[in-house]
Amino acid sequence: MNRFNRVVYNAHLGLRSAIAHRTFRESFDQVKAFCLFVGYPRSGHSLIGAMLNAHRHAVIAHELTAPKLIQKGCTRASLYAYILGKASHFHWHKNRGFYDYRIPGSHQGEFETLKVIGDKRGGHASRHIAGHPDFLARLGALVEVPVKLVHVIRNPYDNIATIGHREHRTLDDSIRYYFDHVATTQRLTTDLTGEQIITIHHEALVADPKCELTRLCRWFDLDADSEYLKACGSIVYDRPHQSRHNAAWSRDHRREVVERSRDVPFLSHYHFDQADQ
Repeated sequence: MNRFNRVVYNAHLGLRSAIAHRTFRESFDQVKAFCLFVGYPRSGHSLIGAMLNAHRHAVIAHELTAPKLIQKGCTRASLYAYILGKASHFHWHKNRGFYDYRIPGSHQGEFETLKVIGDKRGGHASRHIAGHPDFLARLGALVEVPVKLVHVIRNPYDNIATIGHREHRTLDDSIRYYFDHVATTQRLTTDLTGEQIITIHHEALVADPKCELTRLCRWFDLDADSEYLKACGSIVYDRPHQSRHNAAWSRDHRREVVERSRDVPFLSHYHFDQADQ
């Protein structure tokens, strides 16, 4: 994004956030949980974030980078207003990122009662938590509701290959970058309770969107009616994209991933040649 577009974007986001702050401030007291995605870039966060954002009682911003706002000392009201503004801005752009995240007949861009609010930018959140050990405590004190972390996992070979392609990294650098994030998420999944963090495997979501989305909604204490589940399932691909086959893996690269995954509970069952999860 060039400088002019960045200025226009910030002005547009600021205006939408100001409107949200004025219009929905009373709704902020109805929030029951703050959602933050943690994990790895290019792992399938956007799909799950779009599904949650489609729920009538949830608003999830598409890559607002909320930790930066929190670190700067924003208020709860301004944080929530920016989330609503960002979600509204993304909807105005037809819920498109690298893929089309439009869910027919859903509540993207609106809500009925605001029970869950949050931000979807897992890689950035993980890096921020790693650099600021007190961040989750600060966030909890700010929002005064439970902070619930959504941890999305994708086959590491696919995830690493996509990181390399999208972020123009070498395979060596992509492996290092990926496992730097794993170090943080492994600590979080070990230290936090099942009420604080949930792990969603991308391949399981693709195989059975209804089951996995129902599980996620129940975890947030959100209803999951059949029309909502059907609408969300309609945008899911028939099978995961196996981007691992588009990268030039050497024997040493594959061995490194195997060795570094072996002692990570949520990665140890993945392997290079598997067809699906």
